[in-house]
Amino acid sequence: MIAKNEFNVVVIGAGPAGCQCARSLAKLGRKVLLVEQHETFNKNDFSSAATPQETIDRFDLPKTVVGSYWQKISIVTTNVNHTWESEKILGVVLNFAKLREFLAGEVESYGGKVWMGCRYIKHFQEEEKTIVEMRRFGGEKFTVSTEVLVDATGPARAVMYDKKSKQPQFLTAAGIEYLIEVESREYEKYAKDLIFFLGHKWMPKGYSWIFPMEAEKHRLKIGVARFNLEHKQIVDTKSMRWYLELLIKDYHKMCRELVQALVQAKRRCHQACRSHWLTGSPSHCC
Repeated sequence: MIAKNEFNVVVIGAGPAGCQCARSLAKLGRKVLLVEQHETFNKNDFSSAATPQETIDRFDLPKTVVGSYWQKISIVTTNVNHTWESEKILGVVLNFAKLREFLAGEVESYGGKVWMGCRYIKHFQEEEKTIVEMRRFGGEKFTVSTEVLVDATGPARAVMYDKKSKQPQFLTAAGIEYLIEVESREYEKYAKDLIFFLGHKWMPKGYSWIFPMEAEKHRLKIGVARFNLEHKQIVDTKSMRWYLELLIKDYHKMCRELVQALVQAKRRCHQACRSHWLTGSPSHCC
């Protein structure tokens, strides 16, 4: 019998990937511990994600994790614009906080544990077990043992490598995102449309976007992201915030003063890392 603080699997990091990993293993009957350093999922809601409808069906996700639905995609470049539209719903924009909360709830429903507000410190081997040392928010250090330890900390790779270790060079990106509330008539211009902005005008070395979110609250996600690579033609670039405000003023036609006066404007900063070498194909990191 497994003791109270002994687990088959410990997953460090309760992002979408970590939560789904823990969910799948708990469903198979493994004794799983999912660890998240923040006390609530709303404190680490740094990203947006548009996905096809098949994702909802394949992973058996409820409507509560859906921020909005989309049925067209628009590409806006420096010189050319084009839109592809369908008569039916093609996919969703996920609410990451609600998605992670749902997946964590599933872990618990299958008998797993979810510990919030716990920060990973280190791990070491003891006989045939892996001992994981952590600290609760504002509390003392403690340890658990596990047969398998999963690093789901994203670009930090905090479990695989300590701070002094040399890490493999992965393709990474950084971004800024605003969550804004607009008037209903303004929201309708963007409802059910994923708009991506490409080219040197909108974001050299990356891309920008406008996604609809929470139709009942008339919210939009407006953001920019760029890869941490050198541009072959453009040497001097502006800050990401400069490109975000360009997007708001030149495309959205919203003055800066109005942006500052919105009911709710949130700045989202995130580091995105996908398991691709620099020679591989980049992944979306919005």
